[in-house]
Amino acid sequence: MKVLILEACRSPEINKGLTEPLILSKLFTNNNIEYELYSNDGIWTNQVQIDETLIRSRLKESSINIVHFAVHGGAQGLILKWSNAAYIGHRVPVSFLTSSGIRLIEEFQGKLIVSGACASAQFADDFLAAGADAVVAPLTEISWSKLGLFFKIFYLSYRSSKSVKDALNKAVEEFPQYNCYHVFQN
Repeated sequence: MKVLILEACRSPEINKGLTEPLILSKLFTNNNIEYELYSNDGIWTNQVQIDETLIRSRLKESSINIVHFAVHGGAQGLILKWSNAAYIGHRVPVSFLTSSGIRLIEEFQGKLIVSGACASAQFADDFLAAGADAVVAPLTEISWSKLGLFFKIFYLSYRSSKSVKDALNKAVEEFPQYNCYHVFQN
């Protein structure tokens, strides 16, 4: 199992405590799970801007079988980049991974897509049309406060059971506030 974590923060310069990617990176390191993390967040030494070119180039590596989006979502798509306004509240999305963009990324073929973005289930059909094996995403808005811990249970369960549905059920059992998460498959 090798996971690609993609994070695009609205406020990459402030300490946010235990973020989803921070919890996952520690989990994966401590459990010898291979992963790559690309983030614009200042807590990481190598900041990058996530874009479709980066996504395609990393997915061409055949050993990556899970793509984890630690981004915000909206009606236009998964947010890949925010504006640089000085005041965080004035920042707006400037780059999206849209429905049509998702469908054009053939490199999603055979991958499990996991999303931490609010209401990102609206893009499940797009990932499946691009060839993803399955998508784990929420139907509604979600709180990020325990999301990293939720995914910790999910990934440990998935590693041992190899069943996406069983892993999600176990995570929701531990964190029922995330019962809006569903598995989408063809």
